[in-house]
Amino acid sequence: MNLSTFVSIIATLLIPLCILCWLAICQRFRIRGRLLESEPRSLVPWNGFPHVALAFFIYVVLPLVWLLFVQRWFGLVPDSDLTQLPRVIAWLLAGDSLLKFVAMAMVITFLRIDLSASLADLGFQKDKFTADLRLGLIAFVAVAPLIYFLQFVLKWIYNQFADEEAAHPIEKLVHENGSTDVIFWAIFAAVIAAPIIEEFLFRGILQGWLEKAFYRTRVIVNAELAGETGGEDIAMATPTAPTFLWQPIILSSLTFALLHAGHGPDPIPLFFLAVVLGYLYAKTHRLLPSIVVHMALNGLSMLMLLSGG
Repeated sequence: MNLSTFVSIIATLLIPLCILCWLAICQRFRIRGRLLESEPRSLVPWNGFPHVALAFFIYVVLPLVWLLFVQRWFGLVPDSDLTQLPRVIAWLLAGDSLLKFVAMAMVITFLRIDLSASLADLGFQKDKFTADLRLGLIAFVAVAPLIYFLQFVLKWIYNQFADEEAAHPIEKLVHENGSTDVIFWAIFAAVIAAPIIEEFLFRGILQGWLEKAFYRTRVIVNAELAGETGGEDIAMATPTAPTFLWQPIILSSLTFALLHAGHGPDPIPLFFLAVVLGYLYAKTHRLLPSIVVHMALNGLSMLMLLSGG
């Protein structure tokens, strides 16, 4: 069985499985009035500044420094044609991915030392591994065909008016230079690095802090409307996170989508995907379900790309 046939089988199976998932989801919602039970936890200990700001600063700066280093190392000029330099592309992809893991490790270490943040605060809970893996796979089956269909329609519309067809940068690299090293590091970047690091930053760090900020703001505003004093003190003393808030999901999803601007119409389906990922995090306060969805989607996309689909 070749890769193209394998991908076709997966894509064909996803559609009826997606329909079955949504029938089960609708039935669950009809009976329980909700899709998932909320699992409350303590508010995250970090703040917007310096903790969230520093996390994103490190995430952006380390790969940028690596890019400048590689340009200097190989003697590249800004308009160099990288399609003729597969070794450079492989070094860029490898360094970018690995340094983002370094950035994640630095952020975790800083939060653990500065705030005594626990693994649960950071979105990791090993005793829920099996349940989170199952939840992530179910969510992937439910949303993947919808995300792919939306992306297909938007790309088709975009390509009718654009001078150049819409394509993700990694897609362009693989199409223009399919060397073994480039393909390996492209898969690593898309299927391993991006899902883990982006879910940690956008869901765990950013959305976790937004939940804290919105909840404390709501406590203060409600106290003021009720004519009570000390609303800020009450908010600061409240350790428990709210069971569910939509605002942090929407804001973190918008940020996630906008940081992918420049990839044609991709920010639109990415926003809806991020809402699903944010919902999973808001309900469980764990990262594994959203990481599994992200990995599975990116993995299937890479298989489609490599099979010529």
